[in-house]
Amino acid sequence: MPNKDNTALLDIVETVVDTSSAATNAATQAREMSNAGSVHTAMLGGLICNHKYNKKGQQDNFTWYFETHLGKRVAYLDMSNTCYQSHCEVAQVILQYRDTFINFMEYVHNSKDSQTFTILELNFYRCLTDPGTLTEFCILACKSQAFGRPYMHHKMLTHYGTLRDNLDLLIGPNATASTGTFDKSEFDHPEVMQVVKDLIPTLSAFHGAFEAYLEGALETMTRFSSEFVKGGVVDQLTPEERKKYFMHATNDLNESNTRYMYQDNQTEVWAEQNLREDDHVYVRREARSRRKNAGAREKEMKMVHVTAKKAGIEKTKKKKQKTAGDKKRREDAVLEARYVGSESEVNKLNLKEIQVQLDIHRICGKDTSIPMKKNSEPTGGGASTAECNTLLERYWRP
Repeated sequence: MPNKDNTALLDIVETVVDTSSAATNAATQAREMSNAGSVHTAMLGGLICNHKYNKKGQQDNFTWYFETHLGKRVAYLDMSNTCYQSHCEVAQVILQYRDTFINFMEYVHNSKDSQTFTILELNFYRCLTDPGTLTEFCILACKSQAFGRPYMHHKMLTHYGTLRDNLDLLIGPNATASTGTFDKSEFDHPEVMQVVKDLIPTLSAFHGAFEAYLEGALETMTRFSSEFVKGGVVDQLTPEERKKYFMHATNDLNESNTRYMYQDNQTEVWAEQNLREDDHVYVRREARSRRKNAGAREKEMKMVHVTAKKAGIEKTKKKKQKTAGDKKRREDAVLEARYVGSESEVNKLNLKEIQVQLDIHRICGKDTSIPMKKNSEPTGGGASTAECNTLLERYWRP
């Protein structure tokens, strides 16, 4: 997925058809420097659906679109901060609502006057249907559902090896949560596992890639977990030393401190012992109310409705389809036309036939420097031959 600069470089090299070593090396380097895969796609989605700066991205449109079409809000995690399991969580969200993500990106495209994607948006949109990226998303989702957040539990290594040797325990036709998960409990998101199973037949590389992932994860986790074993360095730390070496879970200190205090104060234990179901309902309602007060919500909805109205999605799609059809018919007519290669023959052509000859070289020869009809058509019949000869001399004379 080349960024804006690398895309421009590759377009130049491919358009000019420069086979020199310098051009080839530049193109190779541009491709190698371009990131790809599910992790990078999740990051691109974060820049679109949940940008850390409110004035950038499409987060307001994202929230409105999903709430309108699904009847609920869908959270896209903040990918600007390092957070454990965040890419796995995003992979599950994308897989579960992939069709809606695709429709949302088309909405973003159609809501612009230019009817175009940015390079970032185009890369994300393409990855939503790319088999390689979907394979990686499925692997991340399986990893999350099979292991959850066990951190460095020594028995986890055994389960990695078990799944590597028999993937059917997790994704086979008879697989259940008790055979596939590390703690033998229910899947956190069984609907995601069903999506993965439905996709696997279309992803030829999935089994080999998942096995390779588990093999690599087993090797890496064995190395990482060595300091966490019973009697190891971490196990022997005193409470004072543990507090001294504490590290924030994310680089967003507000979020990190909140999670730390939640755990340190044993808030979850207190809540389970003291809060009733109606208390939980109240807390969730109050949290939603504080997150979006009525005035801000109303203003936000007005803005996104204006954008939606401007988009005119169905109308735009039909117009786009008509434009594409007209272009195809023109190109077919050009391909069927007879090429005129001599000046004497050109002198016998009328204005319409002259334009067809120019179209032949614009379309077949991919010479974009030849102006379109509206910019090159002579104003009078007497000027048509001179105009064509001028263009003939300037653009495509053998």
